[in-house]
Amino acid sequence: RMGRGAEVPLVFNRDANELKIGDCVSLMSGGPPMTVTAVDETDNIDVAWFDGDRMRRRHLPAAALIRCNLKESQQ
Repeated sequence: RMGRGAEVPLVFNRDANELKIGDCVSLMSGGPPMTVTAVDETDNIDVAWFDGDRMRRRHLPAAALIRCNLKESQQ
């Protein structure tokens, strides 16, 4: 499990309009990076992420998510 002090190299893109399967997202309020697993026609997003060894899944409104990209290299 990642603690609050864990370093996750993420860059957030608030200008992203459209999410697609495979995108890395996070809640706008913060939280772990999650992977988009489905997008429905009502703009709801299915996401999955790991909590330790356990995979978690949720169905969330797109308005609550922002896209993130893993940094290619840390500087």
